[in-house]
Amino acid sequence: MSYACGDKKNPVNNSGPDTGGPVQTVFQKFSNQYLDLDSGLIDSVSIIPGASADVSILFNAGRAVHSVLFNESGSAISRLVGEVFSEVTVAQADTATFLGRLDVPFDSTNTFLIKTNLGSVYKLGNASETSTGATFDYALMSVAP
Repeated sequence: MSYACGDKKNPVNNSGPDTGGPVQTVFQKFSNQYLDLDSGLIDSVSIIPGASADVSILFNAGRAVHSVLFNESGSAISRLVGEVFSEVTVAQADTATFLGRLDVPFDSTNTFLIKTNLGSVYKLGNASETSTGATFDYALMSVAP
């Protein structure tokens, strides 16, 4: 992804609060697809995710919301409790605390930040699940230094 912006920390130039770059929507199958946020490509390696994989969606049959978002090796995750995807700002991403792994349902009520293995930060949210995977939105919040 590339953005026409002179400020590498801020992917878009606008007068209001910066809510990140253009929103991308993706469908990712449960447990056997891995998304590289930096390239926007889905890796279909069935056993071990590729080195560039940032997130996977797992299926948990024991929960009402079956979709669980996991960050992959080299990336970090932050859950923004009570935050609406479209309103999350770059300033919030800049001050977020990132963890190694979370085990939280991924649905329309949860928004997450992922710091990729290259150091860029993306917000993920608006998730809805089907019987085979989940559709969700993501947007670049800051480019790796």
